[in-house]
Amino acid sequence: MPELKTKFMNQHPLRDDLSREDWKRIQNAIDTRCYDTVSADEIDAANDVFYDAIAGQKQTHLGVVTLQ
Repeated sequence: MPELKTKFMNQHPLRDDLSREDWKRIQNAIDTRCYDTVSADEIDAANDVFYDAIAGQKQTHLGVVTLQ
């Protein structure tokens, strides 16, 4: 597993590295609430994906940038 960096990031670094089988394993662990087969970093990556999906669904307007 790659070493996670502590610098500012827009998305969890594992999101791009996990395979389709990894995502299925993580989803299965979440569904069954049995976390023996997943790491905390993998759960964090899944949480990042879920957050983006929920935030995208709930967003009611486009982002605004204010220059001063």
